[in-house]
Amino acid sequence: MKLNFENMKAFLIKNKNYVIIAVIFVIMVVTLVKVSNNSSKKAEEAKSEEVITIDEKTQEDAEETQAEPTNDLLVNAYPEVNELITKYFTAMAEGDIDTLLQLQNPLSEEEQAQILQKKEYIEGYDNITCYTKIGPEENSYIVFVYYEIKFININTPVPGEIPLYVCTNEDGTLYIYNGEFSPEVNSYMASIAAGQDVVDLLNSIEAKFTQAQESDPDLKEFIQKLTGSTQEEATQEEETQEQPAAEETTQEEPAQEQPADVSTADGLQEVNETVYATETINVREADNENATKLGQLYVGESTKRTGVLSNGWSRIEFNGKTGYVLSEYLSSSGGLQEVKYLTSTVNIREQADENSSRVGTGYLGTKVTRTAVLDSGWSRINCDGVVGYVKTEFLADTYN
Repeated sequence: MKLNFENMKAFLIKNKNYVIIAVIFVIMVVTLVKVSNNSSKKAEEAKSEEVITIDEKTQEDAEETQAEPTNDLLVNAYPEVNELITKYFTAMAEGDIDTLLQLQNPLSEEEQAQILQKKEYIEGYDNITCYTKIGPEENSYIVFVYYEIKFININTPVPGEIPLYVCTNEDGTLYIYNGEFSPEVNSYMASIAAGQDVVDLLNSIEAKFTQAQESDPDLKEFIQKLTGSTQEEATQEEETQEQPAAEETTQEEPAQEQPADVSTADGLQEVNETVYATETINVREADNENATKLGQLYVGESTKRTGVLSNGWSRIEFNGKTGYVLSEYLSSSGGLQEVKYLTSTVNIREQADENSSRVGTGYLGTKVTRTAVLDSGWSRINCDGVVGYVKTEFLADTYN
């Protein structure tokens, strides 16, 4: 109303001479003022509506154009996460199981034993860097940890990486979750792993690892020996069911007077070739079924054959030792190399046992190469250079 009154006042002042001179025009002036009033009011209302419309549209556009929350791969961005990871690697290097039990859940007895074994040849972990993304659950984090292992008596540090899932306890403290993931977490992990920033990070670490080995022959030899030793320890575990007795009695040996751990040298043909297991078979200390079992060769697994015996056995190299298997279960035509896809995000284990140490993580939809099938429901895979075991049920021929 104030705006209309001022308009009218201005109009009268502007036209006061006409009012004084010709009163007869007052009625016309009043009429014109009313018309002007109505017009001004309508104009102001229209203007007001336009302003409201613009404001609402502007607000809607602002909401629509507001940047989506980002989940960048941040370097050492969370002090509480960095502190947890530093304590974790310090305890790993010292073999401090009590501290690790507080920091990681679960931590199996098998994993505890392997941590203590690693302490014998690992001096420490240096240059620990946390590449972190927000996790799928409240107050959770996905941490890709870069580290450099310092082996005892080896000059060159070895670059490495491990993905860790960090969660929050009810009291607000952080811990590393080491169990199986839910389908929701699996899906989220897969999306994170497929990100170009994560792929670039892992590729750069792999390149550093390769470069470290190539620059230090002692380191390369040490890693090869260490890998062989670890595999040897793994095969000592009863990780698969015993094969039926008929598997080794197909070609029955005649009774022998010699001890079970003494191999028969008669009819031995020296060879040097790569062969593959066509079935899961036991590896014996000598060329007879009563000899001590050293471990097993799984379907598709390769080994070096050094001799063929006339009694139906072959001499092979097995985890740094000499072993014997039945020749009929070996083939030189090639091993198992099946392309498979992971149907879930899973832990890759050092042994075919869910309590075994985790050597890596395979993400939903990742293409892997299966190199062995175990009767116990596990398969050995190669996942981007990480060799280990996953349950066969998590492998498929295709991924949709």
